[in-house]
Amino acid sequence: MIHDSKAEALEARGLYRRAAARWAEVIMLANDDKAREQAAKRRAECIRKAARPPA
Repeated sequence: MIHDSKAEALEARGLYRRAAARWAEVIMLANDDKAREQAAKRRAECIRKAARPPA
């Protein structure tokens, strides 16, 4: 499992858009495909949580 303290702290505070941006940076810095895939999943989850509910 890939960990990034900054992204996880943003998620904990409910700042999902900023966390998604940080996970995108982590994807670029990842060394292998598995780490990139895990970071991409975390990013997708943040984007899903950041979406506004339909009015």
